[in-house]
Amino acid sequence: IDVVSLRDFDVEISLENKSFVAKNNIVYSADKKTALVSGKLNKHVIITEGTRIIEGEAFHGSDVEEIMLPKSVKIIKKNTFSKCRKLKKIVVSSQNPYMLEKNGAIYTKNMKKLLTLLLACLMLVSLFGCGPKDDEDPNAGKIKLVYIINGTLGDKSFFDSGKEGLDKITADFGDKVYCEYRELTYDNSTWETKTADIVAEGWDIVVAGTWDMKGYIEKLAVEHPETKFWFFDEQWDFENVKTDNVYAMLFKQNEGSFVVGAMAAMASQTGKVAFMGGMDNTVLDDFYVGYANGAKYVNPEIKVNCSWMNSFNDVTAGKDVATGLYEAGYDVVFACGGQAGLGGFDAVIEKGEGNWIIGVDGNQGAMFAAKGTDEGKAKAARTITSMQKNVNEGFYDAMKKHLEGTLPYGQNAQLGLDGGFVSASVTDTTNAVFTADQMATINSLIADIIAGKIDCGTAFGQAEGWFKTFVESNQ
Repeated sequence: IDVVSLRDFDVEISLENKSFVAKNNIVYSADKKTALVSGKLNKHVIITEGTRIIEGEAFHGSDVEEIMLPKSVKIIKKNTFSKCRKLKKIVVSSQNPYMLEKNGAIYTKNMKKLLTLLLACLMLVSLFGCGPKDDEDPNAGKIKLVYIINGTLGDKSFFDSGKEGLDKITADFGDKVYCEYRELTYDNSTWETKTADIVAEGWDIVVAGTWDMKGYIEKLAVEHPETKFWFFDEQWDFENVKTDNVYAMLFKQNEGSFVVGAMAAMASQTGKVAFMGGMDNTVLDDFYVGYANGAKYVNPEIKVNCSWMNSFNDVTAGKDVATGLYEAGYDVVFACGGQAGLGGFDAVIEKGEGNWIIGVDGNQGAMFAAKGTDEGKAKAARTITSMQKNVNEGFYDAMKKHLEGTLPYGQNAQLGLDGGFVSASVTDTTNAVFTADQMATINSLIADIIAGKIDCGTAFGQAEGWFKTFVESNQ
């Protein structure tokens, strides 16, 4: 539709037209979610409730003097009100959760991004250098990053590690970067809507991850090419999802899991160790593959169980699964399941002497020890190591490269033992359980993996049914 050609005309659209509808001389998409262009307008215009997007130049050059935006409007495209020389006022509904009006300017609700200015304000800026001042937003001019957590902090592993990365970015690059995080909670029925709303706020960089967020981020990355997305912990399909604005971080959990699997085999007295994952997906399968191969590298006869908690936040489920494994004679359990995995630490201190646990994502043994409580100390004393997926280092490395202009958008980055993106933690308990010779062997394994001398195996790229067969061969 030619924007300018309609300015002096009333607009009518046939009822048989399946692409557009018109209301008060404004042309909308058929679902009325997008305001596309306008015809001859009155001085006062009300955008239809339910409209989500106002397209660029939709009101370009019109004589409108006042526009009212409903609570539903989320996105105002570039040049929407350009050359609207008579426009004096834009009223934003007080119930709009995405944007607000202040001093003639429209901002995102959190005041982190300026969406549009009235023409009168632009003229004042040009003539007198006035308008919205930077001191109204102490972070004006900074790169604005938001970390979307599909859960909550407090898992002492994956999500908490990501928050540590934000803290480190703020500490070292706070003069250039502003960071926030948002917790979606574990109600996954709200994740899609909440994530879309956060992205619509206008952040420069949106960080999110895990396999169950992938579909939402794929859609949003396509819809918001002006936004950079960092996606982690799941492989991104760049071939089929054309998104040059995405940087994907895939941690080599199989490498770190190989190391802790070797340590589990060294510590086991029963010749039976176990892995318990949150839910069955390729990333967690990759944990098990590395863990089993590492255990077998040390003891080819060892049994390596694979069990699922079917949750990432049900601590009781984690405790029940771990308790069953310990009672079945598996004396070392690798707990990989976010907050659900914390139940394994409750189980190991109840079972006590002769039973051990391996943490995940963060240094969980050190975290429990730092609490200083009797319970925390007891859990730390049963934690022989943790397979650290250092999300914090991944985030920090990404920001450093982004600022340098070297971050490889449009690619899957493989982050492993080399560079410290995954690691096996060493605590007082680690040093008490393993001899100096065993620690030397572990360090040698790490060096050989980095050098490419040891193949840790992987669940990625395998044929259907391969993982089931692999598990059966190791149990």
